[in-house]
Amino acid sequence: MKMLVYSRLLFPASKKSSYDDREHFFEKTDYSLDDVYRCLSFLDKHKENLQIWLNDHIKENYGRDTSLIYYDVTNYYFETDEQTDFLRKGVSKEHRPNPIVQMGLFMDNQGIPITYELFPGNTNDCLTYRPNFGRIKKQFDLGRVISVADKGMTTGDNIWYTINTPTHDGYVFSMSIRGAEKSIKDYVLEQEGYEWLGTEYKRKSRKSPRTIQVSSVSGKKIKKQVNEKQVVFWSEKYAKRAKAEREAALTKARDLAKNPGNYIRATSYGAAKYVKK
Repeated sequence: MKMLVYSRLLFPASKKSSYDDREHFFEKTDYSLDDVYRCLSFLDKHKENLQIWLNDHIKENYGRDTSLIYYDVTNYYFETDEQTDFLRKGVSKEHRPNPIVQMGLFMDNQGIPITYELFPGNTNDCLTYRPNFGRIKKQFDLGRVISVADKGMTTGDNIWYTINTPTHDGYVFSMSIRGAEKSIKDYVLEQEGYEWLGTEYKRKSRKSPRTIQVSSVSGKKIKKQVNEKQVVFWSEKYAKRAKAEREAALTKARDLAKNPGNYIRATSYGAAKYVKK
């Protein structure tokens, strides 16, 4: 375990690569690769206590800035086709057909991890937020925080849960304009009110009530109103990047339509939605 900790700090790599390079350290090395894998069970068994202990020492020695906390979800695939209760097929970030495991990670305002949680691979990203957020508030005594996350977390349930904690926490969630209601689209496209910062970036904001759908105890959706500050931006660099990415997908789509036999489901990702029939 000492070898794994030192290797992660100095020479980040896979467990096998760390084992192969274990002679870097002035410690005994008469253990096998199987021993290395077996010791991971110890970390898993004590992961919650270890994270709390680490958090306490980080706060004591360096301080924690949790005025903003950042949350995101990624997943890990496994070289197998067999599924278990935990290892499930889901939406792979690498577009692979293999079973995956989901991981949600919280970081503080300095980019230092706070805690993580693992979920079955078929768990929707947005459903990982509330269990993680509820646990982090109880275990790590963070006070009032503002959660920052991408549009995958922008659901009525996540918003309502965040602002109705005892400390009335806040959120900065990105949101798709394409799927927004008409009043928001009209506000975005109305050129009045934008403030230019330089020649390549503009933004505007407003405080506005918005109706969201929240799940009741019975599972039915009920309407709730939240008062949001909505910030809209336009960036020339971002627009050019998005245009280039769209063009690459369209080029691939044209080739897919012309030569469908050259593609399978995995390799047609990103282009298939532009092709009819």
